[in-house]
Amino acid sequence: MELVVMHTCGHLDMLGVLTGLDHGSHVKSPFCDVFSVKALKLVPQTPGIGFIAIDGELFPSQEITVEVLPSLATVFMPKIKDAAK
Repeated sequence: MELVVMHTCGHLDMLGVLTGLDHGSHVKSPFCDVFSVKALKLVPQTPGIGFIAIDGELFPSQEITVEVLPSLATVFMPKIKDAAK
């Protein structure tokens, strides 16, 4: 898993970083540091006040551990026929 830490920057700089998300150029920004991690722990400065948004989901403001669990699940799906043939 890649952890991207974005540093404080102005609105225009942030806009440049966010518009680069689709094609990956945000990782080259001087405002971002990228780390390869197997786990991370989010510790809020003010536990119990507000929410933490992770991948679009809201969680109460508390300590959260995120961990990569390889081979935890196997996904089966039917073969998709090629419509171009």
